[in-house]
Amino acid sequence: MRNCKHINKLILILFLVVLNIFFIFIKNAYANGVLVDAMGPVSGGRGGTNIAHIDNGVLLHDNPGALANLEGRQLDCSIDFITLPMKFRNTLNDKKGEDQLFILPTITYTRPIDKYGFVFGVGMFNPAGFSTEYRLMHPVYGDQKYCSYASLTKLLF
Repeated sequence: MRNCKHINKLILILFLVVLNIFFIFIKNAYANGVLVDAMGPVSGGRGGTNIAHIDNGVLLHDNPGALANLEGRQLDCSIDFITLPMKFRNTLNDKKGEDQLFILPTITYTRPIDKYGFVFGVGMFNPAGFSTEYRLMHPVYGDQKYCSYASLTKLLF
C-alpha cells in the first residue's frame, strides 16, 4: 500500500513538471489568426456580451437555453471583415505576407414551435480565421507562391 502512494506522488510530480515545461514553451506554440470576440452587430455593439440578452439569433452560439425566450421567427446575418499582418521567417526567408481581406460570415435562423413550447434554431458561425499569401524562396523549387486560408466554422442546431 505504501508503494502505491509513493508511485502516485511520483506521477503527480511528473505531471506538474511536464505541465510547467509546457507553459514555459507555450509562446512558441501559439497560432496566428483572429478570434472574434463578438459575432453579429448586436453582440458586437455590446462588446461581445450576449449571454444575458434575448434579442438575436446569435444566442444559439452564446447561450442556447435563452432561445426559448425569443419571440417570433428571426433571421440574422452578418459578416466580419478582417485583415492580418502575417510574417514568415526561416533560414532562406524573412517576409511579410500580403494583407488580404478575409470574410467571416454568421447566419442564424430561429423559429418558435408554439404547440410544444420549443424553439428551433440553426446557425453557421465563424469565430476565427486568417488569410495570407507569400512569395518565398524554396531550397529546391526556387521562388514559390504560398497561400494560407483557414477558418473555424461551427454549424449548430
